Amino acid sequence: NNRLDVVNNLPDLFHLVAFLSDTGPVFIRASVHCLVCNIVHSLCTCASQLQLLDDTVRTLQMRLDDLSQPKFYLWFGISEVKLSAASAFQFSTLDKAFGYTGPARDDHTVADLVHLQSLTEFLLEIVLLCMKDMNESTWLSRWEELVEKAAFEYNPSLQPRALVALGTISRSANRTTIDRLLSVLHKCLENVVQDTVLICAVLMCLAKVAPLLPKDTSGILSVIFWTSVCFLELDEENMYSAGVGLVEATLKTMDANGSFEEQTIETALMATRKVYEFQFGQLDRKME
Repeated sequence: NNRLDVVNNLPDLFHLVAFLSDTGPVFIRASVHCLVCNIVHSLCTCASQLQLLDDTVRTLQMRLDDLSQPKFYLWFGISEVKLSAASAFQFSTLDKAFGYTGPARDDHTVADLVHLQSLTEFLLEIVLLCMKDMNESTWLSRWEELVEKAAFEYNPSLQPRALVALGTISRSANRTTIDRLLSVLHKCLENVVQDTVLICAVLMCLAKVAPLLPKDTSGILSVIFWTSVCFLELDEENMYSAGVGLVEATLKTMDANGSFEEQTIETALMATRKVYEFQFGQLDRKME
């Protein structure tokens, strides 16, 4: 019942799921969905080994049932199937069994990143749910290590996914992380053909990690705000949602940190704009 050895391999398995979900032909997408089902089932069957409480096991069983809901099929890219994912594997010709013969999903869109973020939040919930009953678990730190390594290595297919996963599972952030993310954005703008999906992935990641920064980093938050405004000026429909999300996250974080208690929003933000006017002026011209 636990041939995946989830106790030792859970972070690596979830890392693979984040990279492979909603990609390739339909039987690959169904395979990834079934993999997640098997992982959650394995956690239930080895509850005594992990010393999971009864309430935790019951919650895992409910999450296992949730994986059969249409919303989760959408996350895995199998919402158009006619049979359940598990039932389809009883047939020799998998695509025919699913009643779907469409093309493989090899291209990535911004909508795919939104689905990936929701799926990663679900996987993170599973990890945190189990870790609260375990002693000195390294699952999350191992997962973060895998994701961070992939997030800053150029790979058109995997880097956007790794960036979204990084923002979703990170529990803390520092100035170095922000600098590396801004560096990725800078490289995107240097390309003649801009990678919209990669840019959106960075913006989504920044929106998640910005609230995790220490309270004494209001200066870098202002820089992030103006950076997101510059990308909104691109008037790129697919990028708009991610840009607005980052603007909202930045302003809420600055407000929670007390940045606007002794000065207005305009004064606080324009002070940073004046310091970096040359850099943002160049960025504005790039967006024209």
